Amino acid sequence: MEHVRRVVVLVVLAALAGTCLASVAEAKDRPALKQARKHATTHARCLGRSLPTRLQETDSVNALRRYINRTWRQMRYPKGTGADRWIPLARHAGWPESAIPMLRKVIKRESGGNPRCSYCGHLGLLQIARYHTAVDLFNPNTNLRYGYLMWRRLGWAPWAATAW
Repeated sequence: MEHVRRVVVLVVLAALAGTCLASVAEAKDRPALKQARKHATTHARCLGRSLPTRLQETDSVNALRRYINRTWRQMRYPKGTGADRWIPLARHAGWPESAIPMLRKVIKRESGGNPRCSYCGHLGLLQIARYHTAVDLFNPNTNLRYGYLMWRRLGWAPWAATAW
């Protein structure tokens, strides 16, 4: 009888330990889930959408990461031509909504929306001069980020001749 009691106690303790371990693992994943959901929401907002309901309610970090990767590809390699296709990537790079209309004009005027555009040592979407940095300015994300830093520091002055 004592032996049966010990086995029952061990089984109950094992079940409780399993529940506790599961709770610990679940609690450990919550920051990752919260971060992934925030990142996915940011991507959706950049694309002018809201996060799909199924992803708002999910507890799967992997599902959110798949969504983030898919939307990143949509921003990084947009379909179509012209300046408008780069606006979601500009939002992701940090450009505020108030600057987007003028940014659209600058991209259209400077490069026509062609990220491989080069003219007299000025490169990429915003035609940033090569001497400003040693990074790949043909990369649209890098170009928009450096353009944003320049815009925060200098305003529209670097593009004043072409923005109007």
